[in-house]
Amino acid sequence: MERQDVGTGRTGAQPVAAPAVAGHVRFRAESEPGHNSLNRRWQATYSHGHDWSHFGISIDLSRQTCTLSRTAETDYSSLLRELAGKPPESLTPIPPPSRRIDSLTFDIEIIGLKMPRVGAGVAGPAGDWLVVQAYLPGSTESFLLGVSNRMAAGEIIVSKPESGPAIVHVLSQVFG
Repeated sequence: MERQDVGTGRTGAQPVAAPAVAGHVRFRAESEPGHNSLNRRWQATYSHGHDWSHFGISIDLSRQTCTLSRTAETDYSSLLRELAGKPPESLTPIPPPSRRIDSLTFDIEIIGLKMPRVGAGVAGPAGDWLVVQAYLPGSTESFLLGVSNRMAAGEIIVSKPESGPAIVHVLSQVFG
C-alpha cells in the first residue's frame, strides 16, 4: 500500500508487519513518569554480554518528532555493530562519526499506537506498542522504532539492507 505523508511529502509503503530485517536491536525501555500522553520519554538500556549502552528516547506525538540522546561514558559499539547487521561481538570497527552530538531529533510518522510487537513479524490482536518510522535528517532513509511500556522493551529496526550504512552513520553521531 503506497501512501504519501502530507507534512513531509515523503512517499513510501506503510509497514504492517516486520519486513526482512537488516539490522535489529532490542533493548530495555523504562518509561519516565510525569509526562503527558503526547510527549513520552524512556530511559533505554541495550545489553550484549558485558556491554551496556544507555540512552534516552523522547517521542513528541504532537510535533511528530523523536529524539535520541546519548549518556556520558557509554560505549555504543555493540549496538551500532548489531544495527549494521554484524554480530555485536564482532571486532569489525564502526567508522567514526563525522561529528559527535549529545542528541539528535528525527521527523517521524506514527505507524501505530497499541500495536502488536512487529519486530519478529508477529501479527495478531492489538498490543501496547507505540511504533514510529523515524526519518534521517534531510533524507528519505528511515528506521522503525517501537516501544512498549507494559513490556518495558523497545526495538530499532533497519528494514532495508541498503539503508543500513546511512542509518548507522547518522546514529553514530549520537552513539559513536
